[in-house]
Amino acid sequence: MKHNLHTYSSALRAMRYFIVIGLVFIGQTIRAYAPEKEPAPKALGIGNLVFLDFNRNGIQDTGEPGVANVRVRLYQRGIERAQLLTDSNGQYDFTSANVSTGLLPNTAYEVRILPGDFPTDLKLTKPVQGGNPERDSDAQLIGGHAVIFVTTNNGDIPNDSYDIGFVAGNPDLLVSKLADSQQVVMGGSATFTIQISNTGSGAATNVVLSDTLDAGLAYVSSSPAATTVAFGETRILTWYLGTLTPGAVSTITVTTTVQKEGVLYNTTYATTTDTENSLANNAGSTCVTVPIMLCAESQYVANLPAQYVDVQWYKDGGTTPVGSGNSFTIVAAGNYTFTSTDGAGCTANGCCPIIVEEGMVPSLTITPDSPVICAGQSTSLAVSGCSAGSLLWSENAASATTATVVVAPATTTVYSVTCTPTAYGSCPGVTSTTVTVSPSVTATLSSATICNGTSATLIATGGSSYAFSDGTANSTGVLVVSPTVNDSRLYSVTVTSG
Repeated sequence: MKHNLHTYSSALRAMRYFIVIGLVFIGQTIRAYAPEKEPAPKALGIGNLVFLDFNRNGIQDTGEPGVANVRVRLYQRGIERAQLLTDSNGQYDFTSANVSTGLLPNTAYEVRILPGDFPTDLKLTKPVQGGNPERDSDAQLIGGHAVIFVTTNNGDIPNDSYDIGFVAGNPDLLVSKLADSQQVVMGGSATFTIQISNTGSGAATNVVLSDTLDAGLAYVSSSPAATTVAFGETRILTWYLGTLTPGAVSTITVTTTVQKEGVLYNTTYATTTDTENSLANNAGSTCVTVPIMLCAESQYVANLPAQYVDVQWYKDGGTTPVGSGNSFTIVAAGNYTFTSTDGAGCTANGCCPIIVEEGMVPSLTITPDSPVICAGQSTSLAVSGCSAGSLLWSENAASATTATVVVAPATTTVYSVTCTPTAYGSCPGVTSTTVTVSPSVTATLSSATICNGTSATLIATGGSSYAFSDGTANSTGVLVVSPTVNDSRLYSVTVTSG
C-alpha cells in the first residue's frame, strides 16, 4: 500500500504541474498588450541593404555605401508579390503592409533584382563571404537575376539580414612610363616615372607592378620603396599596390645610374586578380640612349632579334637606307634608326636611336721637335698632353712608360709614343718625332807665320758652315787676320756639316 500511495502521489504532482503550466500558457495568449509596460511586438519582415562593394571582397566594409533607387522584388512560388525601391541609404524592407498577400510566416520567398534593374555599370559581387551574415552579400546570380532564397520564421521576428552587394564593371589598368632624359652620358643618372591608373569602371584588387631594369641600369632608389630581386644581369622591382578604384592613379619614380653604352630599356607590367577589359595597355616601356664612343679604326655592331624582318637602317634622320639586315656594322659617328616590315622599329620620332660619337683623342707634343744630333751623341725626348692615362714609347725607345726618355740613335730614327687615357669617351693618341743623326765632321784649319804689320789667310775645311773664335761666321771657311806683334793669338773654328 505504501508503494501504491507513493505512485499516486507522484502522478498527482505531475498533474498539478501540468495544470499550472497550462494555465500560465493560456494566460499569456489572452493577455492584452500594455504599451506602458513593454515594447511593441516586432512585425514580420524581409529586407536590409543593397550596397556597393568597392574592394570586391563580398563583404560590406566600413565606408562602402548603400545604393539608392534600386528596384527590389519579392516572389512567392514564381509570382511577384511586391516591389519597391531602396531608400537613400540603400535599404529595403518587405512587410505585410507592402506585400499584396501579406507576409506569411513559415513561407518560402525569393528576393530578386532583375537584370534590367541592376545599377548602371555594376554587377553582382560574390556571395556569402567572411562568415558574418550581417555583413556579407547573400544574393546569387541565377539566370542573370540576383536572387536570395528566404523562408520566414514562425513568429513575428523580421528577417532583416539579406544584403545584396554590387561591384563596378571590370577594371582596366593603364601603365605609362617616361624617362627624365632620352640621352644620358655614361655614369649619369636616369630617372623613370611610372604611372598606373585604373581606366575601367570596376576596382582592381591585388594590383602588382613589376619593373625590369635592363643590364646597364644600376638601381639606386625608388619612391615608394620597391622589393628588388636580381635576375642575371637585370634587376626586377616589385610594388604591391593593393586596390585601385576606378579613376585612381598611382605614381612611382625609379632612379638609376647608367653603366653601359647603347640603348637601354626599362619595362613595367601591371597585374590584378580581377578580370580586365583589356590587357593590351598593362605594359609600359621606355628607353634611354647612351652615346657609343667610336675610336679610329674601330666599329660597333648593332644586332636585332629575328622577329624583326626586312630591316632597313637610316642615319641622321635621312630617308635613304645606309644598311639593311638584322646585323649592322657602324664605323662612323651619327644617329642611327631602323624600320622593319612588321611595323616594329626605332624610327627618328620613335624609340631611342643608336647614337655613335667620335671618341676624344689627346693632343700630344714631343719636345724638342725633330732634334738633330751628331753620331755618338744622345738627346732627351719629353711628351706632354697625356694628363690621365698610361704612356708607351716605341720599341726603339726601350718601350719606356715614362714621360721623358733619353735616346742615342746611331742613325736618323723616328720615335713614337702612345697615350691611353683612362677617362670614359677617350681614345688612344699617338705622336712621333724624328731624331736626325749627322755624320762626324773632320775639320782642319791652316796655320801661318807672318811679319808684323802683314796679314794671313786662314782656311778651314770639312763642313758646310764655319764659326771662328773671333766671331766671324761664314760658309767659305776663309778668315783673313792681321795680328800685331803685341797681339799674338790662337784662332779656332767650329765646323758644322749639313
